[in-house]
Amino acid sequence: MNRFLEGYRRINQKYRVLGMSWQMLMSLAFVVLALLLALLCPASPWKWWCFVAMGLSFLGDVMLTPASLFGKLWKGDPLVFGGTAFAFAHMAYAFCFSRKAQHFGGLSPFCAVFGGGLFVLAVIGLVLCHQRNPKENRNYPLLFGILFYAALICLDCTMVFGSALAAENTGGWISVAGALSFYVSDAILLCGAIGPKKIAYYDEWIWVFYPLGQLLLVACA
Repeated sequence: MNRFLEGYRRINQKYRVLGMSWQMLMSLAFVVLALLLALLCPASPWKWWCFVAMGLSFLGDVMLTPASLFGKLWKGDPLVFGGTAFAFAHMAYAFCFSRKAQHFGGLSPFCAVFGGGLFVLAVIGLVLCHQRNPKENRNYPLLFGILFYAALICLDCTMVFGSALAAENTGGWISVAGALSFYVSDAILLCGAIGPKKIAYYDEWIWVFYPLGQLLLVACA
């Protein structure tokens, strides 16, 4: 696995197309895919919200990349602006899949259990990461901001789960796998942002789970 991640890192560092890394190209490709699916599936109007979500995600990727034009112009913390873009993306995804669930009959009460469980796991993980910092390095405003962001992630996952229960087809459960993959990538990112140290191949792990999650969500919305 380490060889795979090291190779992944070298490819992204070495190869550029129009000045963009392969990671940014993947993100942009998903925006185009979401647009095409929205145009080709007029009977599924919620797919336009998936396009909006993917566009906001691409904007978040650009804002989180120090080498991008935005990163060069803005000298503040990219996590604030990138995280804000992704927060709106999660809200757009949640609206997309809630519309889909309504189309197929509405949300199940089990959704509350699923979403609540995910949020409890997120709170425990983030608080434990934060508490591992020395007391003088603990940033409580950042922790509360990240917990709010985590709540939006869990809302997103809950709506995807609810749409899968309502639709009762394979595509719905593939979407759930995509949402959970997105959840894992954000967990790695947020724990790295708030914890005392990052895991080995931090960026590479994020970019294994994140594009996989986006692809499954866009393809099966």
